[in-house]
Amino acid sequence: GASPQANEAAARTLTFSGSKMFGLLHSPYLSMLAKAAAISIPLAIAALMVPSTVMRMEWPVAKRIAIMGLWVPVLTPLFYHNSAPYVYAFLLPPVAIVSAFALRLLVQRYGEPLVIGFIALNALAVWAVDERGVLPKQKSLVDAVHEVVPEKVAYFDCCGMMGSYIKSNEYLTYIGTLKYLERGHPEYVDALSKQTVPLLIDNNQNFAPLLDEGDARRFLEEDAEALTETYIRFWGDIFLAGRELAPGAVLAWNARVPGVYTIEGEIAVNGVSYSDGQQVRLERGEVNLTNASDETGRLVWGKNPKRPQTTPPDMYWTGF
Repeated sequence: GASPQANEAAARTLTFSGSKMFGLLHSPYLSMLAKAAAISIPLAIAALMVPSTVMRMEWPVAKRIAIMGLWVPVLTPLFYHNSAPYVYAFLLPPVAIVSAFALRLLVQRYGEPLVIGFIALNALAVWAVDERGVLPKQKSLVDAVHEVVPEKVAYFDCCGMMGSYIKSNEYLTYIGTLKYLERGHPEYVDALSKQTVPLLIDNNQNFAPLLDEGDARRFLEEDAEALTETYIRFWGDIFLAGRELAPGAVLAWNARVPGVYTIEGEIAVNGVSYSDGQQVRLERGEVNLTNASDETGRLVWGKNPKRPQTTPPDMYWTGF
């Protein structure tokens, strides 16, 4: 029989296959329509007025239908699965253009100063409650990565935070994860076999359930095993390739990331003893590790990588 993890993947796959990208009122982001309207009340009101405003115009029917074509994108969240708020940046420009007809009616009815004041007040309210505190946290994490791994290496993360480095996995959005599970191919194992991927940044807590708690539901079984065996937490949400050994542990370790590793503690590698701070170069493949000391030891990828002295940040995103 299939493992529980495989059954979970199959269930997610069936869910995605049944709905795909389109379906009436099935988007997980549909409830965000209310917030979208709340942060732009004048535009929302004008957009709601567009159909009746345009249809009452004394223009040829064909012209009115063509103009309504600019308004139709506002209906996208009703049937498009991945209609997260960033989709609004693409669908709203034509809607805003055609909403000008309705705004003209509001100006004629209530006067230009009142409408302009309402728009300005709405913008001020959004500015006042906007959560901008995450930007320094994002910058702090990016700066820490540059400090820990200055060279431009390949890495795994949620959403491509390190623009000058080489992202080596799928974007871990809701749809991205379902597509990965649907494909059923161990993509992390594949990436590790073809590239040197020493860095993992858990900037959206996609990996912590697996690496800290052993919860493998978001990953295929082979990938879960490879990630768990390959990465250790180094600083905050920065993980490096390496291995931690409990006191007295003897282990045959599959080193999936070649390169220089730094010893923390006292560890024997393939029978050769190394002390704290010494370095050893490993190739891909099985490595015999022994920790004969009474303290935990670690192999950490890199030439004595430095831990930043700042406090690790968390919560890098605001809610949609």
